[in-house]
Amino acid sequence: MEARAVDRQREGGRERRPQWRRHRRFSIRLTIVPLAKPEEEFARMLGLFEGQDFEDEVCAFLRRCVQDFQNVPAKPKGDAGLDGLSHGQTVAYCCYGPEQEPSKVKAKGLRTEIVTKFRSDLRTLCELATKGKGKNTTLLHSPTDEMKTILASGKKLTLVRLVVSVFDTHQLLGPLNTSFDEYRSASQCRYVEKTATLTIWGPQELATVGAVDDLALLRLEQRAILRRVSAAMSSPTPPTVPAATDFDAKFDWLESQTKTP
Repeated sequence: MEARAVDRQREGGRERRPQWRRHRRFSIRLTIVPLAKPEEEFARMLGLFEGQDFEDEVCAFLRRCVQDFQNVPAKPKGDAGLDGLSHGQTVAYCCYGPEQEPSKVKAKGLRTEIVTKFRSDLRTLCELATKGKGKNTTLLHSPTDEMKTILASGKKLTLVRLVVSVFDTHQLLGPLNTSFDEYRSASQCRYVEKTATLTIWGPQELATVGAVDDLALLRLEQRAILRRVSAAMSSPTPPTVPAATDFDAKFDWLESQTKTP
């Protein structure tokens, strides 16, 4: 029987590749073998995400690591600057993945953009709006109606965690903590405790919240692949994809498209 099977795989003196080897190659292509420690690889990949991709992946990781983590949907009328809650609705999470356009990053960095975004989130939590500009800026009470249906009756935030994709300078710490102190002092504190504190996390800090396993890395890798392929296919001159019948050529093309620049 085995001899006949081998003969059937040979045509014109040349052995034909068994079909099962192609399936084996498929499984190997999807295997992640990080060169660094899992936590370092997780932080590196997460730090490349922007916008909604970053927020989604931060919340997905926190759901796995924090028992009562609850993401906050933006519908129907906004999320009050909150992306998630935990610890009995006393800890808030605000996420931000700024656009990392190379020329902008090289020219002035992202510090100003990050501080501006998080200041806006903190004012929303403290129910404040600004009036005037520069030294003439004043803070006015501005009710955040969404908080009524986000937090349970009587609940207040005791800790706000700002999670950002790029945390490479201590120059975020002073301005944001100073602003939060100012906002708490000016706020009626209906949803934030007067003694609430603030911390800022980047991808490295987030990676220490729980175990970074193969599943966490695979999730990031898959999202990154989909993002790069989607960008390639939606470009003005999309690449030419090999014919559907050429299995190996399609995987070679996919591999070339998904390599990190």
